Amino acid sequence: MATFNSVNFFARNLAYGIHDFRATSTTLKIALSNSAPVASTTDTLATAAEISATNGGYTAGGLDVANVASTAGAWTAATDTMKVLSATGVSWTASSAGGAFPSFRYVILYDDTQASDAILGWWDYGSQVALSTGDQFIVDFGASLFTINV
Repeated sequence: MATFNSVNFFARNLAYGIHDFRATSTTLKIALSNSAPVASTTDTLATAAEISATNGGYTAGGLDVANVASTAGAWTAATDTMKVLSATGVSWTASSAGGAFPSFRYVILYDDTQASDAILGWWDYGSQVALSTGDQFIVDFGASLFTINV
């Protein structure tokens, strides 16, 4: 299973109020890459090497993670955590129209609400993921997208 890796700028962006996971207008997206993000320097989608958009089924900028919500009431001095919940998973289906779906290894989570497309982090799948025509790649967040601990 892929492990979530946050970028160094994520904590700074939280402190500066760049991310607001309580706002219903927050739009998080998932993009795909072949190059490992660097925790200390990859801070926006523009600094990441997104795979090329092709007619094989990938669109530049990735897909919207719908229904993002958080457990704002769960933030307590006793637990010092906040769970970002209710994120709807995303999926791509490879098609043969205009070429094959590009292979990828890294799944990048970013905040499209911000003009900078600030990256929160990424999952490393450990090796290239290649999809054949008709194959589907699903990003399923399960019970929570991530938990913030302080």
